[in-house]
Amino acid sequence: MSMTDFPMMKLKAVVNFPANAYGGTGITVNYANGNYVINLDYTKFTQLPLPPDLTPFQMLIWNALTNSYQLMAFTASPYAPINNPIFTGDPQAPTAAPGDNDNSIATTGFVTAAIVANNGITRVVTAAGTVVIAPNDRVVVMNKTVGGPTAVTLPQASTKNGSVVIADFKRDAGTNNITITPFAGELIQGLATYTIAANGASLMLFPLPGVGWSL
Repeated sequence: MSMTDFPMMKLKAVVNFPANAYGGTGITVNYANGNYVINLDYTKFTQLPLPPDLTPFQMLIWNALTNSYQLMAFTASPYAPINNPIFTGDPQAPTAAPGDNDNSIATTGFVTAAIVANNGITRVVTAAGTVVIAPNDRVVVMNKTVGGPTAVTLPQASTKNGSVVIADFKRDAGTNNITITPFAGELIQGLATYTIAANGASLMLFPLPGVGWSL
């Protein structure tokens, strides 16, 4: 909207209207054909910032449907200031992707995922079958309820978050060996597989991206 689009205030004087009428800042008074016309020059008014929180203020709004001004009351309290906002309740924000490292807001979801990814988890295996090591596994304890050899497969070294410990908690690896196999094309200390063959033994593996694993 341009300045010429703003509504104009008019005042028609009656017979006993004072002979002289003067306009203040931003107001001009014109006399023509027996009428005094008051105009507002909006360029003369200074734009002020919104008042601080909890400070009520009023605004004069032009209603084009009724051709009249309406006085509207506002309170700034529902809105947080841009500078040093203080939120209440349960404010929310988008959760950034894992590993994001910029000025994004860290939500509780982002922080929780980062803690899990960095600290990893300890897993106790009791069911029979092949054990697949997850990228965030830290300690994997073998305590199967059914005796028998155990096959363990490792993820691609470049996807593993830190080292992993594989432990024979059942203490029967001397009879029921635990055979560990790396991702296709990778090696464990130069070997295609590595076997835990002593009761109660454990093994710590360190990922070497692009190579495999070291002991």
